[in-house]
Amino acid sequence: MAEADTPIVTEDIVAAEAKPLHPLVENLNRLTAMKQFGLVIGLAAVVSVAVVVLLWSQKAEFRPLYGHMTDVEAGDVVAILEESMLPFKIDERSGTILVPSEKVHDIRLRLASQGYPRKTTTGFELLD
Repeated sequence: MAEADTPIVTEDIVAAEAKPLHPLVENLNRLTAMKQFGLVIGLAAVVSVAVVVLLWSQKAEFRPLYGHMTDVEAGDVVAILEESMLPFKIDERSGTILVPSEKVHDIRLRLASQGYPRKTTTGFELLD
């Protein structure tokens, strides 16, 4: 009965335990702990940069809606964009109204149907 209680060790189990590791794993095991840590940090940095580039490339590009507008006219246009729930931003430095580049023409046509931009005197019309 004592023989039945002892574990049976076969040659297959011993051969599987003695099987050499993959060369990459062996090389990683040979590195010092500090080099392994540096490798992990480097890989994390590469993945982080890849994620940032991917997110940045998918960000919508904004373009100016019109070049020059009076403050009153710009206020009217912003009101129309808000009413229509169209996406826009205002450039903090110049005050220019920016819209997504793929929607510039659609928004200009929509505003043109409402009379914007209004004709202003900026050229030779001043001489009249």
